[in-house]
Amino acid sequence: MSVSAQTNPTNRVLIVADIVARTGIDEAMIERLVRAFYARARHDPLVGPVFASKVSDWEGHIEKMCAFWSSGGLMSGRYHGQPMVAHLPLPIDTPHFDRWLEIFADTAQEVCPAPAAMHFLNLAHRIADSLALGIAAKKGGIRMKRPRPTGASPMDRHRADGVTLSVDGFTVEAEMVARELGLSPDAFWQEVKRGIVYGVVERGEGEDAGRVRLTFRYRTRSWSVTVNDTVQ
Repeated sequence: MSVSAQTNPTNRVLIVADIVARTGIDEAMIERLVRAFYARARHDPLVGPVFASKVSDWEGHIEKMCAFWSSGGLMSGRYHGQPMVAHLPLPIDTPHFDRWLEIFADTAQEVCPAPAAMHFLNLAHRIADSLALGIAAKKGGIRMKRPRPTGASPMDRHRADGVTLSVDGFTVEAEMVARELGLSPDAFWQEVKRGIVYGVVERGEGEDAGRVRLTFRYRTRSWSVTVNDTVQ
């Protein structure tokens, strides 16, 4: 017995209708958001040079990114590129993704109504986490983004079971994750690059405050590890 992973067309229509009803997102809003974002990002001292080194046709790039956010935000299917392949060669790391998210958040909150901004921001965080995972994996580790602890020194670190914690985030030994997901190292890298392997960070609340669960997923498989969200 096999189960299709594709979304039923009727369900897709209902999902998109619900998104539009809740957020008011349409193609015109997406274009306003994309143009406003790049108007800022192009002049940012950290991420601006990365864009400048790779983008020569800005109108063409903006058109492509409108299709990208339309596909992600409205399930339109307009985008047909490979974001992971495009980002792997770039000289970017955690600070670049953090700054990208900051600019995007500020722009979305200015350009979009609150429900639409939240929808885009949730999507942006998933995209950033996925791309950062692929780039870190290419370097031999897996870095999971997390909020920085108050008052921690950049030199403070805590290591447990292949997980290293610093104020820059979590770094997980890639070979360990590959083993837990039943993949060879080579197969693991390939699936990370394709976005099939990805990670999720969940912060504890209430009795679990101060703890973080890192979950890595590959198709129907998953592996989790829980660590303290403090440096010692």
